[in-house]
Amino acid sequence: MKYLILIFFLTTVVSAFSQENDTVRYVQYDKNYKFQDGIYMTFQEFKENDPSIKDFKVIKGSQFSGGTTLEGPCSDKSGYCDIKNCWGYVQNNAVYISQGLSGYFYRLQIIGALIHYFAFNIFSTPMYDYSYGYPYHRNQRSVENQEFLIEFATGKRIEFSYKPFLLFLQINDSELYDELRKSKKKRKMIYHFMLQYNERHPICFPLQ
Repeated sequence: MKYLILIFFLTTVVSAFSQENDTVRYVQYDKNYKFQDGIYMTFQEFKENDPSIKDFKVIKGSQFSGGTTLEGPCSDKSGYCDIKNCWGYVQNNAVYISQGLSGYFYRLQIIGALIHYFAFNIFSTPMYDYSYGYPYHRNQRSVENQEFLIEFATGKRIEFSYKPFLLFLQINDSELYDELRKSKKKRKMIYHFMLQYNERHPICFPLQ
């Protein structure tokens, strides 16, 4: 009987210690939270506040060339090399996310259960050129700036417009879904409801 009591006591202590560790390690996000400077190659690295490249350089383009170049240590340790296809980077606690075109980043202003950002979408439109006397087919590339949301829990990207956002609320928050549907200015109110969703669904980051 004494052994059973001892085992139960040890199990309770270990369980309480683990819960305490989990509580200490994570903190609810607010605007005072400090992100680590570095290049985040994936969204998961951002969620863990653990950039894989901490030794990095940010080189801003000129007014003529535009864009931003990120550099990190070369694999052969010969110096610094360009870092491409990253999720984003943090510098002085400002979070920048790739917009989809090389060298273009958007500073995140809204971070929460739904992260708001802008991204470039590239479209190809078929065109016919008759300057040679016959139709010559070519594709004309156009770039469109669109708003998106990232769902913090899953990393899934959602187009931030009325219908996709309404569908998201229908699945994830029925109360806000009903309120948005009844709103008189539905499409103008989606920003308000995005902020409401973030308030109702707080997120946590590792405590550094």
